[in-house]
Amino acid sequence: MKKILIVLSLFLLTGCGNKEFKEAYKNMNIGKNIESYQLDLRIYGSIDNKRINEMYKIDNYENQKYKIDTFDLTYYFIDGKMYEEKEIMEEIQYNETKQNIFYDTNIILDGLNNITSKTEIENDIEGKELKLYEVELKDEYIKELLNKLGYINSYNEASGKIYLENNNIYKIIYTVDDLNVNGTFFRVNGINDININVKTNSEI
Repeated sequence: MKKILIVLSLFLLTGCGNKEFKEAYKNMNIGKNIESYQLDLRIYGSIDNKRINEMYKIDNYENQKYKIDTFDLTYYFIDGKMYEEKEIMEEIQYNETKQNIFYDTNIILDGLNNITSKTEIENDIEGKELKLYEVELKDEYIKELLNKLGYINSYNEASGKIYLENNNIYKIIYTVDDLNVNGTFFRVNGINDININVKTNSEI
Protein backbone atom coordinates (compact mmCIF):
# COMPACT_ATOMS: atom_id res chain seq x y z
CA MET A 1 0.00 0.00 0.00
CA LYS A 2 2.81 2.40 0.91
CA LYS A 3 4.52 1.70 -2.45
CA ILE A 4 1.30 2.56 -4.32
CA LEU A 5 0.99 5.86 -2.44
CA ILE A 6 4.59 6.81 -3.26
CA VAL A 7 4.06 6.07 -6.97
CA LEU A 8 0.80 8.08 -6.93
CA SER A 9 2.53 11.04 -5.26
CA LEU A 10 5.29 11.04 -7.89
CA PHE A 11 2.69 10.90 -10.67
CA LEU A 12 0.80 13.88 -9.25
CA LEU A 13 4.02 15.89 -8.92
CA THR A 14 5.50 15.15 -12.32
CA GLY A 15 2.28 14.69 -14.30
CA CYS A 16 -1.01 16.34 -13.42
CA GLY A 17 0.69 18.54 -10.85
CA ASN A 18 2.61 20.36 -13.57
CA LYS A 19 -0.25 20.63 -16.05
CA GLU A 20 -0.13 24.45 -16.18
CA PHE A 21 3.58 24.43 -17.07
CA LYS A 22 3.16 21.81 -19.78
CA GLU A 23 0.32 23.85 -21.30
CA ALA A 24 2.37 27.06 -21.15
CA TYR A 25 5.30 25.27 -22.79
CA LYS A 26 3.03 24.01 -25.57
CA ASN A 27 1.62 27.50 -26.10
CA MET A 28 5.12 28.99 -26.56
CA ASN A 29 7.00 26.16 -28.25
CA ILE A 30 7.72 26.70 -31.96
CA GLY A 31 5.40 24.43 -33.93
CA LYS A 32 1.95 24.32 -35.45
CA ASN A 33 0.60 27.55 -33.92
CA ILE A 34 3.81 29.41 -33.02
CA GLU A 35 6.36 30.35 -35.65
CA SER A 36 8.32 33.06 -33.86
CA TYR A 37 8.93 35.08 -30.70
CA GLN A 38 11.49 37.35 -29.08
CA LEU A 39 13.35 36.52 -25.87
CA ASP A 40 14.83 39.34 -23.79
CA LEU A 41 17.48 37.56 -21.72
CA ARG A 42 19.43 39.23 -18.92
CA ILE A 43 22.19 37.30 -17.11
CA TYR A 44 23.89 38.86 -14.13
CA GLY A 45 25.62 37.99 -10.88
CA SER A 46 28.62 35.73 -10.48
CA ILE A 47 29.66 32.14 -11.12
CA ASP A 48 33.02 30.36 -10.91
CA ASN A 49 34.48 33.52 -9.28
CA LYS A 50 33.58 35.61 -12.35
CA ARG A 51 31.27 38.62 -12.47
CA ILE A 52 28.63 38.30 -15.20
CA ASN A 53 26.57 41.04 -16.86
CA GLU A 54 25.18 39.97 -20.23
CA MET A 55 22.18 40.92 -22.34
CA TYR A 56 20.72 39.08 -25.33
CA LYS A 57 17.66 40.10 -27.32
CA ILE A 58 16.97 37.07 -29.49
CA ASP A 59 14.48 36.82 -32.35
CA ASN A 60 13.66 33.16 -33.00
CA TYR A 61 12.05 32.36 -36.34
CA GLU A 62 10.89 28.74 -36.68
CA ASN A 63 13.82 27.45 -34.57
CA GLN A 64 15.89 27.84 -37.75
CA LYS A 65 16.90 31.48 -37.95
CA TYR A 66 17.98 33.76 -35.12
CA LYS A 67 18.90 37.41 -34.75
CA ILE A 68 20.90 38.10 -31.59
CA ASP A 69 21.43 41.62 -30.28
CA THR A 70 23.96 42.03 -27.46
CA PHE A 71 25.05 45.19 -25.65
CA ASP A 72 27.14 46.38 -28.60
CA LEU A 73 26.96 43.92 -31.49
CA THR A 74 24.40 42.07 -33.63
CA TYR A 75 24.73 38.46 -34.72
CA TYR A 76 22.70 36.07 -36.87
CA PHE A 77 22.58 32.29 -36.60
CA ILE A 78 21.34 30.88 -39.92
CA ASP A 79 21.85 27.47 -41.57
CA GLY A 80 24.07 26.33 -38.72
CA LYS A 81 26.50 29.26 -39.03
CA MET A 82 27.03 32.34 -36.87
CA TYR A 83 27.47 35.73 -38.56
CA GLU A 84 28.55 39.04 -37.08
CA GLU A 85 27.04 42.24 -38.47
CA LYS A 86 29.60 44.97 -39.20
CA GLU A 87 29.50 48.33 -40.90
CA ILE A 88 32.49 48.68 -43.22
CA MET A 89 32.87 51.85 -45.30
CA GLU A 90 29.18 52.70 -44.70
CA GLU A 91 28.11 49.26 -45.90
CA ILE A 92 26.56 46.59 -43.69
CA GLN A 93 28.38 43.27 -44.05
CA TYR A 94 27.84 39.87 -42.44
CA ASN A 95 30.99 37.93 -41.65
CA GLU A 96 31.03 34.34 -40.44
CA THR A 97 32.47 34.04 -36.95
CA LYS A 98 33.55 31.15 -34.75
CA GLN A 99 32.50 33.01 -31.60
CA ASN A 100 30.26 30.99 -29.29
CA ILE A 101 27.30 33.39 -29.10
CA PHE A 102 24.26 32.18 -27.17
CA TYR A 103 21.13 31.79 -29.31
CA ASP A 104 19.29 28.65 -28.11
CA THR A 105 16.07 30.05 -26.63
CA ASN A 106 14.68 26.52 -26.23
CA ILE A 107 16.93 25.80 -23.26
CA ILE A 108 15.17 28.58 -21.34
CA LEU A 109 11.75 27.07 -22.14
CA ASP A 110 12.89 23.54 -21.33
CA GLY A 111 12.90 24.31 -17.62
CA LEU A 112 9.11 24.03 -17.71
CA ASN A 113 9.50 20.32 -18.47
CA ASN A 114 12.00 19.78 -15.66
CA ILE A 115 10.18 21.02 -12.56
CA THR A 116 10.25 18.78 -9.48
CA SER A 117 8.23 20.95 -7.07
CA LYS A 118 6.24 24.19 -7.14
CA THR A 119 4.65 26.73 -4.79
CA GLU A 120 2.24 29.41 -5.99
CA ILE A 121 3.03 32.78 -4.40
CA GLU A 122 1.76 36.34 -4.71
CA ASN A 123 2.58 38.06 -7.99
CA ASP A 124 5.31 40.68 -7.49
CA ILE A 125 4.91 42.58 -10.79
CA GLU A 126 2.51 45.50 -10.43
CA GLY A 127 0.04 46.18 -13.23
CA LYS A 128 0.11 42.63 -14.62
CA GLU A 129 -2.40 39.86 -13.95
CA LEU A 130 0.04 37.01 -13.51
CA LYS A 131 0.34 33.70 -11.72
CA LEU A 132 3.73 33.34 -10.05
CA TYR A 133 5.30 30.06 -8.98
CA GLU A 134 8.51 29.30 -7.12
CA VAL A 135 9.92 26.04 -8.47
CA GLU A 136 12.70 23.53 -7.97
CA LEU A 137 14.31 21.98 -11.04
CA LYS A 138 16.05 18.76 -12.01
CA ASP A 139 19.81 18.72 -11.51
CA GLU A 140 20.53 17.54 -15.06
CA TYR A 141 18.54 20.45 -16.50
CA ILE A 142 20.46 23.07 -14.49
CA LYS A 143 23.76 21.56 -15.63
CA GLU A 144 22.62 21.61 -19.26
CA LEU A 145 21.47 25.23 -18.90
CA LEU A 146 24.85 26.32 -17.53
CA ASN A 147 26.63 24.40 -20.27
CA LYS A 148 24.56 26.04 -23.02
CA LEU A 149 25.25 29.47 -21.52
CA GLY A 150 28.99 28.70 -21.55
CA TYR A 151 29.55 28.52 -17.81
CA ILE A 152 31.00 25.84 -15.56
CA ASN A 153 28.19 23.37 -14.84
CA SER A 154 28.85 22.72 -11.14
CA TYR A 155 26.72 24.51 -8.55
CA ASN A 156 25.35 24.24 -5.00
CA GLU A 157 21.78 25.54 -5.13
CA ALA A 158 19.29 26.35 -7.88
CA SER A 159 15.67 27.49 -8.03
CA GLY A 160 13.31 29.27 -10.37
CA LYS A 161 10.35 31.60 -10.72
CA ILE A 162 7.74 31.10 -13.45
CA TYR A 163 5.34 33.92 -14.37
CA LEU A 164 2.28 32.82 -16.35
CA GLU A 165 -0.18 35.12 -18.10
CA ASN A 166 -3.40 33.46 -19.33
CA ASN A 167 -1.68 30.06 -19.63
CA ASN A 168 1.22 31.62 -21.54
CA ILE A 169 4.78 32.26 -20.41
CA TYR A 170 5.53 35.85 -19.50
CA LYS A 171 8.82 35.57 -17.64
CA ILE A 172 11.18 32.86 -16.39
CA ILE A 173 13.89 33.45 -13.79
CA TYR A 174 16.50 30.85 -12.84
CA THR A 175 18.78 31.48 -9.88
CA VAL A 176 21.88 29.30 -9.71
CA ASP A 177 23.95 30.14 -6.65
CA ASP A 178 24.73 33.85 -7.25
CA LEU A 179 23.85 33.83 -10.96
CA ASN A 180 20.48 35.13 -12.21
CA VAL A 181 19.12 34.12 -15.62
CA ASN A 182 16.10 36.31 -16.38
CA GLY A 183 14.10 35.77 -19.58
CA THR A 184 10.99 37.66 -20.75
CA PHE A 185 9.04 36.66 -23.87
CA PHE A 186 7.64 39.19 -26.37
CA ARG A 187 6.30 39.49 -29.92
CA VAL A 188 4.81 36.01 -30.23
CA ASN A 189 4.28 35.37 -33.95
CA GLY A 190 5.49 38.92 -34.54
CA ILE A 191 8.92 38.18 -36.04
CA ASN A 192 9.31 38.30 -39.82
CA ASP A 193 11.50 35.84 -41.69
CA ILE A 194 15.17 36.56 -40.94
CA ASN A 195 17.46 36.86 -43.96
CA ILE A 196 20.87 38.40 -44.53
CA ASN A 197 22.93 39.01 -47.66
CA VAL A 198 26.19 37.12 -47.21
CA LYS A 199 28.74 37.97 -49.87
CA THR A 200 30.89 35.27 -51.43
CA ASN A 201 34.65 35.70 -51.67
CA SER A 202 34.31 36.80 -55.31
CA GLU A 203 31.90 39.57 -54.29
CA ILE A 204 34.14 41.06 -51.58
